Amino acid sequence: MKLSTEEEYEDLLGQWANLQSALHISLHHAQRTEAFAERITQYYSWMRSLLKHDPDLGLYLLFQVASNSSAGYSASHALVCAVLCDLVAKDCALDASEHNTLVVAALTMNLGMTQLQDVLALQKHPPSEQQKTEIQNHPQKSVEMLKAMGLSKNLLLQTVARHHRDDTSHQPLSALAAEDRLSFILQHVDRYAAKISPRQTRAGLDPQQSINSGLVEGNAVATQVSQSLKSVVGTSPPGTLVQLDDGSTAMVRKRGALTDQPEVVVLTDNQGQRIRPLRLHRTAHGGPQIEQAVAFAAAALTERLSHHQILRLAA
Repeated sequence: MKLSTEEEYEDLLGQWANLQSALHISLHHAQRTEAFAERITQYYSWMRSLLKHDPDLGLYLLFQVASNSSAGYSASHALVCAVLCDLVAKDCALDASEHNTLVVAALTMNLGMTQLQDVLALQKHPPSEQQKTEIQNHPQKSVEMLKAMGLSKNLLLQTVARHHRDDTSHQPLSALAAEDRLSFILQHVDRYAAKISPRQTRAGLDPQQSINSGLVEGNAVATQVSQSLKSVVGTSPPGTLVQLDDGSTAMVRKRGALTDQPEVVVLTDNQGQRIRPLRLHRTAHGGPQIEQAVAFAAAALTERLSHHQILRLAA
């Protein structure tokens, strides 16, 4: 871990927040944004530079956003999906053209319902019939908006148009046509990211449950993408709270060599009392193991977490 001071942590956190804010403005005002296509390319480059700094820290900050806040959900969701697609694309060895197209599709797939996404994240009742219609129609509306703003690559448009289709395949990703391969990955990542994010009507789901919820018997693609997600973020990603099998609560700090053995920082004992000082625990070395994810609202954490301290423990 490269962070040595709280100022460095706050600076990097600020860069992720600035990226999300800039993306939020562009998505909400896409048709009035000058050089929209170029801006999306810039956001992609910005995102990759932040991940290059430290992928675990990037995931930590992203999952904090996804698990704790519904504010600005459209941009948050787009950014989380883009990061996950970037990591999955590398894991699945997509060529550069498909890789780039997939990430741009993740950033722009919901252009046709950007404002509605933010409304639904805070809405305390199920979608109305009018909202359901808008949800159903948004992939095609997104395609039309992308065309109008100069993002007219056929593979991108097909990927966005099909990202809500409930497709299955008995073939592996490598055997599919490019448009099928990218739309399958985007479908699964989109669902996973949506399920871990909270709503007014429900808490976010356990990330491991969210990965496994996409599995369908005989659907080779869903299985492959699920396994890729486990590989790149782990069954318990950085930035998520977990309960260990000794009853203590911990924050996942860093991915491990094995998907189910990350580094964690123990926060409370089995009675819910805060531990001082915080203790780093590498689950790969034995001792208590992760039993289940813990919803932030349900965790016995009455004091504000110092994420800088959590992250520094691995330095």
